[in-house]
Amino acid sequence: MKDLLAHFSFKHYYNHEELFKEKHYKNNTLLKDVDLNELWQALNEFRSQQCDTVELLDKTGNKLRFFVNEIIKTQIERIHEEASNQLEDLIPDEIKDAALMDSIIDEAFSSSVIEGAFSTRKRAQEMITKKLDPKTKSELMIFNNYKAIRYTLENIDEEITPDFIYHVWSLLTKDTLEEGDYTERFRTGPVYIKNKSGEIVYEGADYKIVPEMMDALVWFVNEKTDGIHPIIKSIIIHYYFVYVHPFFDGNGRTARALMNLYLIKSGYDFFKYFSISKILVEKRSKYYEAIKTCEDVDNDITYFLEFYSVLLVQTIAEIRKTYISQFSKRAIVELLEKKSIVLNLRQLKTLDAAIKNNRKSIDISEYIKKHKVVQETARKDLGQMIEYGIFEKNKVGKKYVYSLKEIVSVISSLNEN
Repeated sequence: MKDLLAHFSFKHYYNHEELFKEKHYKNNTLLKDVDLNELWQALNEFRSQQCDTVELLDKTGNKLRFFVNEIIKTQIERIHEEASNQLEDLIPDEIKDAALMDSIIDEAFSSSVIEGAFSTRKRAQEMITKKLDPKTKSELMIFNNYKAIRYTLENIDEEITPDFIYHVWSLLTKDTLEEGDYTERFRTGPVYIKNKSGEIVYEGADYKIVPEMMDALVWFVNEKTDGIHPIIKSIIIHYYFVYVHPFFDGNGRTARALMNLYLIKSGYDFFKYFSISKILVEKRSKYYEAIKTCEDVDNDITYFLEFYSVLLVQTIAEIRKTYISQFSKRAIVELLEKKSIVLNLRQLKTLDAAIKNNRKSIDISEYIKKHKVVQETARKDLGQMIEYGIFEKNKVGKKYVYSLKEIVSVISSLNEN
């Protein structure tokens, strides 16, 4: 039994008994003649003994527990790799500002959609950039989210207190709640989460202990917690806020704003440029499932840590791809212009195509055909792109091809020279 516990404890972190049995009941010689009910019970006990705990209590007074398994470790390492290769630090401030605005609009829109807002990304951008008055409750939710995010970024050095959290929540929910959902502090009654059929799927903590639980969360946010990685801690903050559900409404939006704020305060500035909620919109059901699963297994929050750490990596990869596509060409062009170098229209189109097609290479004959120029002109255009440090030339078979160099190295080189 001991060997089985070691094998299945964290490597196979299944979130409920039925899934565990389904995955391992058949075709597994390790489980021959083993009572899966007995193994599952022993497995949960073993996990409980191996887990770390935090000074945050659940509804029954027990501490939250978690285990940093290999999946979580891998995601944390990948986030660190992205953090050490920050494209946004290489881009001119005027472009960085545009990227930041784009990210804030994405987050304001997506975080609101998760909570039921109905609108479009185009309308959200138009409303915010042109300072138009919101016309519907959904638009007001998005606009409020925008204001709350701006507030957190402008007050990044402020200590996170119950008053600070309440103010962020007030900005997020202004003029969007039912009359009985407004409070002068935390909620003063029970709160229930229902699915589309009206069935209660979650009940928030007893409102009488909410102030105490929120005090514990604020302490956890501000206290130096040795041994807990900041990214893991940010996810725990998110989970516990939603678990407590301190307000009648607006808890999800506030939890995500608080998590982003903590990540930035912890030195992960590049999260200002990434909307975590953008991908979360597509994974709402798994998001709620991960939260519910944690409660179902005595608040073993490993499930939520695993889900959200994977989500963060996916978000960074997706948004960075979009970020490069939208802003890198502009950055390269402006850096060249500072050196009194102006690309011709053919070169600009070639650069744009290379960025959009993930650095796809082009040869002389393709260039001639595409731009209807003679061979001498094609060689000159592409030769200049190499001279400027944008393209590189390599021999593939019997011909030479020209391809865009790594974006980060191009921008870094142009910044240095």
